[in-house]
Amino acid sequence: MISYESIIDEFYSTDKTSVGFEEERVVLGPRDSKTFQHIGRPIHESLSDSKAKRSRSLQDVAFGYRYSLENSKDGGPESARGHLCDVTVRCGDNGGPNVEYTINGIASHEMPVIGMYVDRRISPGFPYRVRYVGSFRDVYDGKPKTLTSIGMGYTHRLTFDSDSLNHNDNVFWSDSQPAGFAFSIQAVSPGDVFVIYDVCSMPLGEAKVESLSSAQEEIDTRIENGAICKTVRVWLVCSVVYFQGHHGLVDLNSPSSETIVGNALVVKSKGDKRAQVVCISNVCLSRNEECTLRRD
Repeated sequence: MISYESIIDEFYSTDKTSVGFEEERVVLGPRDSKTFQHIGRPIHESLSDSKAKRSRSLQDVAFGYRYSLENSKDGGPESARGHLCDVTVRCGDNGGPNVEYTINGIASHEMPVIGMYVDRRISPGFPYRVRYVGSFRDVYDGKPKTLTSIGMGYTHRLTFDSDSLNHNDNVFWSDSQPAGFAFSIQAVSPGDVFVIYDVCSMPLGEAKVESLSSAQEEIDTRIENGAICKTVRVWLVCSVVYFQGHHGLVDLNSPSSETIVGNALVVKSKGDKRAQVVCISNVCLSRNEECTLRRD
């Protein structure tokens, strides 16, 4: 775990001509009553052009603010990596100390983690990709991993699943990166297979996810009978095979590649360790049929 003293030492040893900082003083309270210098936000040169950025609060980003996607061919948020904004978060909104952070460079589909703050939408049992704020470098080589726990305390230990049964190195703390982390949910992954159903719940065919055409974006979270239910907007490239043999002059048994956009319902039931994709709704295929993709 990186101590606050090491952050202070790094600050005073940094070349101030290349990186600027804003400082704020924070009193932790009974658990640690000493006052320390906290480096609120490093400002990198690559993000310093104020004309290319917009300062917005977390509420603006989470509830309605969307980036300009004129150059996106599919309308997904992945193309918004060049459309980043500053986000201001407050630990007090999550029941924590009255501490405020400003994070430089968050996309619309990303959820911030910095210092003592963890976005309340981030939930154990769901898979996330994690990016180092201030760069496009990803934690775990960009591979999505299921978050298994969020630790208690002023700074939070974030633990992800591991292939090793004896030792888990997939751990970091919310204050391990002074600039913060950007979490993005990935509910659907390449290789996932779904059965296609029409509006009358009749099976039409099968869709296999070949690739992701854009990042996935959480648009809603709710609790139903103790289960955490998330709605995630997905942009997928799928190989589609219909069950019927022929449709006019087209052989429907031949696989075709289609870009699919829809809302994935992801549910983590009480007692389960991992969330499961129940269905992807509001999907329109090239045959202009509204359908639903389900895991069978």
